[in-house]
Amino acid sequence: MKGNPVLNKGLVVGVIVLFIGVGIQPAIADIIPNDNNVEYINITSEFTGIGRKHSVKMTQEEAEELDALFDSIREQLSTAESREEAEKVFKEAVVELDKFGLLGGLSVKQAQRLVTGFYNMNNYLNKKKNLFKADDSIDEYHNSFCFVAGEWINLTSFTRPMLFDFLTSFESSFLYIVWFIFSLYVHIKPIAISQSVSFGIERMVDLGYWVYYPAYGNITTYGMSGAKSWSGSFYGSLGWDGFLFDNRLRGIVGFSGLKINKNYIGFALKVGLQREHP
Repeated sequence: MKGNPVLNKGLVVGVIVLFIGVGIQPAIADIIPNDNNVEYINITSEFTGIGRKHSVKMTQEEAEELDALFDSIREQLSTAESREEAEKVFKEAVVELDKFGLLGGLSVKQAQRLVTGFYNMNNYLNKKKNLFKADDSIDEYHNSFCFVAGEWINLTSFTRPMLFDFLTSFESSFLYIVWFIFSLYVHIKPIAISQSVSFGIERMVDLGYWVYYPAYGNITTYGMSGAKSWSGSFYGSLGWDGFLFDNRLRGIVGFSGLKINKNYIGFALKVGLQREHP
């Protein structure tokens, strides 16, 4: 009795495919990368002001792509011509950071709110432009109510959450309180309490004798004084944090945002730097 010709042909084809598969499998196995031979770099993102950290592992290539992203953010911010353009740069940056898995449980929208901060009060800022202009036009080393994108090399520190470190005058005190109350509204999920960033230190090494060590890095801002950038060595000029004989020189106040290894982006109430020590 003859078998079913269709079934016989199917069996023959099946055997041929089986042998081809066995032959190809070792070749496929040879080109699958061995994860044991890949070196991974630990990248930590810190959400400034809300006390949260998140770490991911990246390959060297991915880490280089991340550095290139921050370089691009600073470059785009330095050429921004409007507040809306600067805000767009930061919001798009957050979307890219999410692709790297660096938001750590925050939604894209929450992270965007965190890094854009007070700039959501467009109408308020437009009305208050003249109020800030006199203060920010003092010299080229100040900006306020600004986006900040920075890279530090050394002697840069993010200090405790604060509320009233900026109380240097009645006007700034009032604006700081307004800013803080608004930040509670904007960042209700999450609530962001701002921090200060210090650049350089001053240290008393003998009675009445001080030594100064500058910070090194790159900072780009866009705020009430437009786009301003600084690179190289500098000191903070907005007061100090620390002990009587060992102080960190505050250069950014009212900062909320993301700190990812040596890079940071966010919103700041004020930035003040100086090339020479105090």
